[in-house]
Amino acid sequence: MDDSIAALFAARASGDGAFEALEALFSLTEGPVDWAYDAWPGLVQDLGSADNHRRSVAGAMLCRLAISDPEHRILKLMPLLERTIRDERFVTARHVLQGLWRAGVPGTSHADTVIDALERRFADSAPEKSGSLVRTDILECLGKLARFGQAARIDGTARSLIDTEPDTGAQAKLRAAWRKGLRSTDACRPG
Repeated sequence: MDDSIAALFAARASGDGAFEALEALFSLTEGPVDWAYDAWPGLVQDLGSADNHRRSVAGAMLCRLAISDPEHRILKLMPLLERTIRDERFVTARHVLQGLWRAGVPGTSHADTVIDALERRFADSAPEKSGSLVRTDILECLGKLARFGQAARIDGTARSLIDTEPDTGAQAKLRAAWRKGLRSTDACRPG
């Protein structure tokens, strides 16, 4: 990792210019980077941090680095990422959930793993206080992921999930979230 990237990671963790550093790192990870494995161990460690902000940033950054992961390490991390999308702090869980689609971009096995995780999260979110918001995020994630392959499978999954919702008003919101994901302009340039 070169000094400029290391400085961004240091600033992100220090609080001094943290937002700007994080924005710069997120921008850099719209496409493949050669420093992914240099950052990987610290990010994995941060998934278990007592600081919910560190957990959130680590989960989001690891999902972004999936396109720079020829060893497919992200697949081994899915249990940790799934735990993070159920974090005790809702804002942490939601931040990682909204970016989880990125971990599915590199290929079919990645997409399958992410889709399965999203289906499980959808199923267990119903009784939660913010369950409808979680479900909306999941449909939007599926839409974003569908732009990178497996559109037919993901479309079928999305329709099945929407059909499990008994309330027609909630179904309409889920359909809207699905369409929003499909139209999203979130960037991701796989290698």
